[in-house]
Amino acid sequence: MPIRIINYINVKNGEYWEPIGYLCENDWEMSSQIEAFAKWLIQNRKILPKGYYAADLGFSSKKGALGGGCVITKEAMEAMLGIGLELYLTEYPPHLKAEFMPRAALGALG
Repeated sequence: MPIRIINYINVKNGEYWEPIGYLCENDWEMSSQIEAFAKWLIQNRKILPKGYYAADLGFSSKKGALGGGCVITKEAMEAMLGIGLELYLTEYPPHLKAEFMPRAALGALG
């Protein structure tokens, strides 16, 4: 993890998908991940055809967090809608983060 972006190809007829991006490999804080994801999305939205995509943002709560957070901007939301991308927010307990560190195979946009 922490952010894996997938293109589902021919999803109606089957099971094929390919990873097209992997961001923030060692960063489990949601705020910096959302910022990196929004930047990636805005940079790549013009080269990604409309389809069915998923971005899985894996995060872990900050120790001692009492509030605050991040913003998914209107521009990023419009880009997600424009290409057909769903955003999944997956919370991991701090003691399990190390199990999800290995990188997945990357596609052309990773």
